[in-house]
Amino acid sequence: MDKLATKVRGLVVTTPEWIVVREDISVREAIAFLEAAKKESARGEATYDDDAVIATVVEGNVTGVVEIATLMAAKA
Repeated sequence: MDKLATKVRGLVVTTPEWIVVREDISVREAIAFLEAAKKESARGEATYDDDAVIATVVEGNVTGVVEIATLMAAKA
């Protein structure tokens, strides 16, 4: 899809499906966190989809969100 998620009407990812990380995590640390989770899974496969959302939360308030695919693109 060549459209920003903010431009897709009705697009919803429910919060229980978000992967929550600390608010001060760097891009490099977030990528390492996801890769470690993949290595720790039973079959070495990702336990999340590329369209899963990572959210930073401070005192119960969401301060940022990004799709895993967007985050992992920063790795390249």
